[in-house]
Amino acid sequence: MQVLQLEATPRTMVGGGAGRQARANKRVPAILYGFQVEKPIALTVDEHTFEKGLRRLAGDNVLIDLSIKGHPGTSRVFLREVQRDPLSGKMIHVDFLKIDESQKMHFSVPIHTVGVSTGVKLGGILDHILRTLEIRCLAKDLPSHIDVDVTEMDINNSLNVSDLNIPEGVEVLNPPNLVVVKVMMARLSGAMAEPTEAGEGEEESKEPEVIGEKKKEGEGEAEPKGKDSKEKKEKK
Repeated sequence: MQVLQLEATPRTMVGGGAGRQARANKRVPAILYGFQVEKPIALTVDEHTFEKGLRRLAGDNVLIDLSIKGHPGTSRVFLREVQRDPLSGKMIHVDFLKIDESQKMHFSVPIHTVGVSTGVKLGGILDHILRTLEIRCLAKDLPSHIDVDVTEMDINNSLNVSDLNIPEGVEVLNPPNLVVVKVMMARLSGAMAEPTEAGEGEEESKEPEVIGEKKKEGEGEAEPKGKDSKEKKEKK
């Protein structure tokens, strides 16, 4: 898995005013906590550099080698949370979690489908049911995603968690019989299905004759009214 290299600057001022000032200078307020961090450390990172790095990685789990000005070495951290402005989408605040690289951690990784299934080529629909996989592993073994090859899947076929190709060192926490993807027969909507149903048998195609018989019955019921009017004319 790729690791983002990022430099941060310590900040002594905290609070809403300090955060707004940092963002005005194209810096994003951040905080570092976690393994061997006795007290959370307030930081800022360059907005442009950080956004560019996140777009390049394009993953749900981001590992960072974080260096802090004035501090020796780097810290392997996990991007815990990114708060964004709901209107502009710009970053407001970032949380970094320093991790113990000797201990396994719980992660959620996305599941990506690869290829076009045989069933879809025949008109079926691929239903991607499970989109994230719960795993436990060391940070160095964390995959950016899990691929599932659907090329050989025919209609009514399915693949479970137990069918996934899991990298070495990764422990899956989901039940093995949980369905990940399946290919279903396409179902027509009501308006489109009616012509298909009508063409399945000759008996259904004779339905207009039944409608015609109903009209004849209606005509028969109307005859007494005609007789009554004729009798009234004769009496006159």
